[in-house]
Amino acid sequence: MVGRLGDRTVRATPRWAGGAPGCRVASWSVALVLCGLVMSASALPDGTVAQLGGGEQTEAVAFSPNVPRLAVATATGVELWDVDTRVLEDTLQTDELITSVAFSPDGTLLAGGGITSTVWLWDVGTGTHLATLSGHPTRVESVAFSPDGRTLASGGWGGMVKLWDVATRAEIGSLVGHSWAIEAVEFSPDGVLLTSGSWDGTVRLWDLDDQTEVASFADHSSLVPATRFSPSGATVATGSWEEVKLWDTETFEEIGLSQVTLTTSGRWRSRQTAMSSSQAGRIGR
Repeated sequence: MVGRLGDRTVRATPRWAGGAPGCRVASWSVALVLCGLVMSASALPDGTVAQLGGGEQTEAVAFSPNVPRLAVATATGVELWDVDTRVLEDTLQTDELITSVAFSPDGTLLAGGGITSTVWLWDVGTGTHLATLSGHPTRVESVAFSPDGRTLASGGWGGMVKLWDVATRAEIGSLVGHSWAIEAVEFSPDGVLLTSGSWDGTVRLWDLDDQTEVASFADHSSLVPATRFSPSGATVATGSWEEVKLWDTETFEEIGLSQVTLTTSGRWRSRQTAMSSSQAGRIGR
């Protein structure tokens, strides 16, 4: 997931190119710079190769896992762009602001979180609106598919995570524990665990078999809008406004990376606490 800034445009740049101050960058075959109205179309940031969108408010973006397609969540729906040709393929119309988007693992479905407490589900190939899932008390801020595509998780301002059966569209669980809005949800690579990052400054780790909380990481000093598992699932990264932390998913201990920032040159700069060689080895897992 790419950070949301209430931006107005989406601009494509070469991988990890430096963006304008205040922009957020994400990586794939191209990178994205979300810059709001900082730059006009005639004065794009250095390295920008395209500007996508006509100026509507942009809340979130997501890349398809199997084709060069980009989903852009806006105030009036979700735009689907061909990344290679920069051509708008389709617009999935809604009557509300979409705050988050996620493709299913096979790229055939797209989920979107709505500002009015609903989760939208579309068939990407046909553009058909398949379902609107209701159950959150208020705005939905994050959505994610399980690795097998059978379960959809959604989190929002109500402080709970909802679990949905993708085939039946039925709610199959509600994970309660946060005291404030949930900004990020993500499944582990094996689909056994789920993380939720919240405005209450904590990240909670959930066992999905029995839908119970197995750990709470509470050392962030501000809201946590991003979480990410390593490819093996042995490590989870959690990001707040000031810092990135790494956690061992077996011991639930912090591994040691205390802060990471992206410099204007596009290179990572980090400050680390002291860690043993065994701890350092777990970071890459």
